[in-house]
Amino acid sequence: LDLDVPFRGEGTFSVIPGETEPTEGAGTVRWVRIEFEDGLSVNQTALADFVLDTLNDNRGWGSEGRMQFVETEGVPDVRILFASPYTSEVLCTDPHLSAATGPVAEESEAADAPEATSPDASPTAEAQPETCASQGVIVISQYDWAAGLPTYGEERRQDSRRYLLGHFVGHMLGNDDQACRGGAAPLMVDQEGALGDCSPNPWAYPSAEPGSVVDLTDDAAATAEPS
Repeated sequence: LDLDVPFRGEGTFSVIPGETEPTEGAGTVRWVRIEFEDGLSVNQTALADFVLDTLNDNRGWGSEGRMQFVETEGVPDVRILFASPYTSEVLCTDPHLSAATGPVAEESEAADAPEATSPDASPTAEAQPETCASQGVIVISQYDWAAGLPTYGEERRQDSRRYLLGHFVGHMLGNDDQACRGGAAPLMVDQEGALGDCSPNPWAYPSAEPGSVVDLTDDAAATAEPS
């Protein structure tokens, strides 16, 4: 909630501790590793819980058992980075470019995101030959996360966060941005700017019943310490 987010962090990332087990028969497993840029103030437990609850909500991409998102500290299919505004721009010059073939397959090794290795690196396309989505990487600005997007307003900051997660996971799954001609905007509409006659919507399947798709067990959560 703190809007006093440093414009530029240290350019390195720490993994939030947490290991969960997939629910048998609850859909294709996507292993998720959640990280934050060093230099940011993060409540690690609360952040990880919110991310996994959102991704596994029945209104999300895993609706009706399509897939389940399981937290790991090891090699992930989905790597979610919370970064300073500067580092976000360096790592993903255009986060709305989708992956051509979807996420890394289960049991394969996912490529890590490009590191912000140089303090003087500029956010240029030449520095990033692949899209973040094609590498299974999602980068979210900590300022956007805390402040919420203008389209959602101060009263719907949680929905703004759900949109950021769901929209960029959608790109990682190979979905391009869509246009909206009225009513509730599809999740793959870019909702960071004006929506015209459309209303903001943070879910891939907004008409589905709310609630978790899976019942994930987390043995590590009992011992994880918030920052």
